[in-house]
Amino acid sequence: MWIRDGVVFTVAPLEADGAPGADAAPSGAGGTPEASEPGAGRAEDAVPATSPRAPVSITVFTTRPDTLFGATFFILAPEHPLVEHLVAGTAKEAEAKRYVAKAMSTSAIARSSVEKEKTGVFTGRDAVNPVTGGQIPIYVADYVLMDYGTGAIMAVPGHDERDFAFASKFGLPIRRVITGPDGATGEMTEAYASKNEGVLINSGDFSGTPVDGAAKRVTEWLENAGKGKTAKNYRLRDWLISRQRYWGAPIPIIHCASCGAVPVPEADLTVRLPFLPAGAFEPRGDGRSPLANIPEFVNTTCPQCGDPARRETDTMGGFACSSWYFLRFASPQHEGFAFDPVEVKRWLPVDLYVGCLLYTSPSPRDRTRSRMPSSA
Repeated sequence: MWIRDGVVFTVAPLEADGAPGADAAPSGAGGTPEASEPGAGRAEDAVPATSPRAPVSITVFTTRPDTLFGATFFILAPEHPLVEHLVAGTAKEAEAKRYVAKAMSTSAIARSSVEKEKTGVFTGRDAVNPVTGGQIPIYVADYVLMDYGTGAIMAVPGHDERDFAFASKFGLPIRRVITGPDGATGEMTEAYASKNEGVLINSGDFSGTPVDGAAKRVTEWLENAGKGKTAKNYRLRDWLISRQRYWGAPIPIIHCASCGAVPVPEADLTVRLPFLPAGAFEPRGDGRSPLANIPEFVNTTCPQCGDPARRETDTMGGFACSSWYFLRFASPQHEGFAFDPVEVKRWLPVDLYVGCLLYTSPSPRDRTRSRMPSSA
């Protein structure tokens, strides 16, 4: 689970004729007509659409409110429920629907890859930058994921790598709002994402603020203006524990052409690693574990149908074991099960764990008490 501090705020919607509302440009924001903010995981709150339909609001979360003056476009995840509403009845509807269908068939890992070429489609609609009042185009792009934040971002290409790649491909403005470490203020050839070095520029009344304190100042201004509030964003994802290497606990799965992935029967556990001679541990350059090159380990029979099958050759990451072994300390003498829940309730959580900080295991109830400096 990731926990990120950020800010959620409200963007003034456009009027039905496409013009910003009377209070769209917040006082104290300076007057530069700039835009919004960066990729998957930034904070804001309402984004409206342009004419001819009624305004709508979209909640956005950002961890970089200090870059809001640099937002030059807005992106919705393909899965966002407002995508269909925004393009309905427009010339962009068919193209947008084709794009959404294709994006939905692509894995989240592939979509969020930094190396993947950026793709997207313009909705034909605009949003209002909440700090400048300027209008910015709304795109749908697959590198924004629905399960991170709210599935909507204010894209800041000058200070986010993926936004920079998207803006470069689609010819969108790239605005620098933080100086480089050398004081650079000119045209950008790559995104500058530091939160520690530089000062704000092109940011209205906040220009000249050191970047390491700018997020706090902008957040306070948003809160005082009733435009936003601080918030925490929680993100829970599946834990990928497989590793393409020899060392590590074998994954007790057998792959059968007929039955699919079949668990190794409990009676056949534990699966033990085969002995490998010197030199056999090195990667072969094919992305597979060294175990894949040991036929006597790989080749087996399916526990269900008896047909030839292959054993899983990835192994578990080290933390698959080290994340629970502290429970074993409560009942180390038992061999028929991992730990005795009665003994665990009696002994844990511990008050002090003496050992290397890296391997100090957090207790299930308190992840901080056991992470104490070693006394030995």
